[in-house]
Amino acid sequence: MMANLNSLRSLYNHSPKRLRELRELAEIMEQIVSKPEKALGTRWLQHKRSACNSLIKSYPVIVTHLENIAEDPLAKKDDQSKMKGYLSKLKSFKFVVYLLYFSEILEPLSKLSLLLQGSSIDLLFAMSCLDTFYTVLKDFSTNKFNGDLKELLESATNDPTDISFKGINIKYDKIAFENKSTNLERKSPN
Repeated sequence: MMANLNSLRSLYNHSPKRLRELRELAEIMEQIVSKPEKALGTRWLQHKRSACNSLIKSYPVIVTHLENIAEDPLAKKDDQSKMKGYLSKLKSFKFVVYLLYFSEILEPLSKLSLLLQGSSIDLLFAMSCLDTFYTVLKDFSTNKFNGDLKELLESATNDPTDISFKGINIKYDKIAFENKSTNLERKSPN
């Protein structure tokens, strides 16, 4: 997951032309877009949370931009195949679910981490942040989800052939997802 977020960031960070095209496309689509953020750094939790949230917010614009490059007859063959690889990953049900899982789990943890990095620590607030994190974990272990994650999982349950996230159709690979889900259940805390 983090490798994918970092390679996506590199794709736009090392090419001002692609970043400009992304921003122009966002204006045309009347969407908000942010430059993909790095997932690695000294503030481990905050970087990962910011990278996940950035991709979630900009998801439709980024996917559309990559599709445009992949289908552009003037683009280099290497670029087209590279973009198809990114699209294959970004438009997979498994990737989107894990992106949303990560975002949900990292939100309360990053708040706690930032609090503990401060010069003065509010113990009651730290306990509140920790309780929030435990609640999120408990909800996940009992399959109680919120927001985008809840909608995505419900749509997969209703009709796995017609799943979309933020208006982008995504591919549901039942075998791959169920194998990963089974592994997660075995590792989940009681």
